Amino acid sequence: MKKILCSFLVMILAIGMFAGCGQKTEGNMKDPNLTEKPVVIDQPIEGPIELTDPVVVPLSKPEKALGFGLNSNDVKLIDYLANQAKKKNENLFMSTMSVDMALGMLYCGAAGSSYDELKTYLGLTDEEMKKAAKLLIEATKASENGREDRPNTFVSIANSLWYKEDQVISEDYIGLLKEYFGADVQTADFHGDAADKINAWAAEKTRNLIKGIVNKEVVEKASDVLVNAIYFKGPWTDEFYKTEQDDFTLTDGSKVKCDMMSGTGFEYYENDQAVGFSKMYAGGYKFVGILPKKAGDFTLDSLDVVGLLENGTMNFDVDVRMPKLEVSYSDEGELMRGLKELGVNVIFSDEADFSNISHDLTVSNILHKAVLKLDEKGTEAAAVTSVIVSTTGLPVQRETRLVELNRPFAFFILDSGNNALFAGKILDPTK
Repeated sequence: MKKILCSFLVMILAIGMFAGCGQKTEGNMKDPNLTEKPVVIDQPIEGPIELTDPVVVPLSKPEKALGFGLNSNDVKLIDYLANQAKKKNENLFMSTMSVDMALGMLYCGAAGSSYDELKTYLGLTDEEMKKAAKLLIEATKASENGREDRPNTFVSIANSLWYKEDQVISEDYIGLLKEYFGADVQTADFHGDAADKINAWAAEKTRNLIKGIVNKEVVEKASDVLVNAIYFKGPWTDEFYKTEQDDFTLTDGSKVKCDMMSGTGFEYYENDQAVGFSKMYAGGYKFVGILPKKAGDFTLDSLDVVGLLENGTMNFDVDVRMPKLEVSYSDEGELMRGLKELGVNVIFSDEADFSNISHDLTVSNILHKAVLKLDEKGTEAAAVTSVIVSTTGLPVQRETRLVELNRPFAFFILDSGNNALFAGKILDPTK
């Protein structure tokens, strides 16, 4: 298998448990009027809601954040992790949505400065976080086992909370996780088979793409483990029509041979720094490829990807060439270091405050794994994040634009609301 950093949406969060989302505990607020049937949402969320698949999440976001999993800090985290991957001569593929949802569950149990730091990083109020999580969970239910009109498209987001049998957890927090994050809540023997059960749960939710997210030694030292798993499998609405060996130019100007696919795109993007295209999956999801105008290495932050993706156009026909990709990624501490670089520090210290979950808790580690397989037919991807918590009108004639990803490029997998399920940066598709 080629080594590219891959992380479709699967996250395992290991934490103590957070109670009400935010500094005040809100309890288990189940709305008896909430319907299970999906419906389009085009206004701010107030009262009972129904959901469509996929879903647009209308949130107030800082600094023109495009969608959930793609705010300014998400972009900076991708850049940080991509830089660490480059040092190991690797590509990056990960799920910012998985990371954000995992941190969101933690956020909902935080208080004091721990709450403030997570709020700043996520750029959402606790109410927005809860509503966004609920929308995304409910929206994917229709896709989880495929639909009659889209039998080959599967999308699922799953959360779970595992805690010691003798651990005292806030009932309000448990109720919140169940209500808004759809979480399975289970006790387990942390000195026995807890790690095996958590890994089996993650493997099941990711169709066996992600295995072994935690080990026995890590779990034995933990008080709680929160798990979020995201899985995606989607065929292209319009498959690539040709694949042939061709050159891919690396950052140093040298070239390698790789399998390059040719096809058509849907939307075209361009700003002063980059060009890009989208290509649709069945079910309304889309792949977005972004090519800097300047050759060599780059950062997403410098390309203004949020602004770029807000201004797609269908005024052009788009021809596309890009490599086939097969990527796997396993975090080795970079994610936690990246969060610290972006100002999230208190939750990893003895000053951490997760009193809305339980007492004397701190985050001892955050783990992330991701896998991506992308070819002529479609894409399959999954990601797991675990947070370990321990005590202490079109014109008649159209021009054609060619976007050829034949040198270092970035990409996203987005839903119809431009919420980012996955993100990647490819420096060498042969790795």
